Amino acid sequence: GNSLVLNIDSSLQEEIYAELSRALKEAGSKSGVAVATDPRDGRVLALVSLPSYDNNSFVKDLSQEGYKLLFENKNEPFFNRVISGRFAAGSTIKPLIALAALEEDVIASEKKINAPGFITIPNPYNPEVIYTFRDWRNHGWVNLKEAIAYSSDIYFYTVGGGYYDVKGLGIERLAKYFKMFKLDSVLGIDLNGELAGFVPTPEWKRESKKEIWYQGDTFNVSIGQGDLLVTPLWLNAYIAAIGSGNLFKPFIADKVLDSKGNLIKLFQPEIVFELLFNKDNLKTVREGMKMAAEVGTAKVLSDLPFEVG
Repeated sequence: GNSLVLNIDSSLQEEIYAELSRALKEAGSKSGVAVATDPRDGRVLALVSLPSYDNNSFVKDLSQEGYKLLFENKNEPFFNRVISGRFAAGSTIKPLIALAALEEDVIASEKKINAPGFITIPNPYNPEVIYTFRDWRNHGWVNLKEAIAYSSDIYFYTVGGGYYDVKGLGIERLAKYFKMFKLDSVLGIDLNGELAGFVPTPEWKRESKKEIWYQGDTFNVSIGQGDLLVTPLWLNAYIAAIGSGNLFKPFIADKVLDSKGNLIKLFQPEIVFELLFNKDNLKTVREGMKMAAEVGTAKVLSDLPFEVG
């Protein structure tokens, strides 16, 4: 008989649901996710996984057709993609790589790297075999902030896997930072079914694929591709952490009230990981993310009435 009060903002939830549904229809896609949290404490303000289902379907007996639509649907409406879906992070992983590169003194923030559109590396066992790694455009010479803002793949190939005169982080240090940010752990959201992301390593590749780890594997991981997998929930939490300085446990429940409105239980924020990094390094990464929203790959956000990263 008690009431559970949520952190979900119902109007925001409805608006995001409608907007995501419209966008998927325009794109001709069946599935997508959206999650919005308060970066100051981890409160989940909206969480949408599409396709979804109507809870009211279960109030009355389900028809055979209704049963098939829900339980035999190849698009899996019961699958909560926000907390259980594991996907390639893509370029959204770059702020983490940038922070790791600064912390490990792999590169100075103002050092510029030439990103001409592609780079090539020879096969270490057969130099006649050349591998080409491409960027999505020719960026020219970019520093760390510009590389985040304009999403330069070659810059992150270089600081992640090594190229030019830059040694690179290497997969061991990359894996260390991914795990530090709890990429391969569940964050503990108050819903069933949360999965952890996956961090590939040379040992894993040798055991599971019977192959050695190549420099190209490190390049791919450094731009969020290859075998690196994340959940949308973790992605949201890690980006928020760079903004606030703390990785919070996401939580949906706010409080429990009795039938008279008296408080029985209040749910408090929990810090999963405190970002005790060099403040200048954090500031540099934040400035790159802010620049992305002003003039870079996220400039669609530039007309909002507040600063965005």
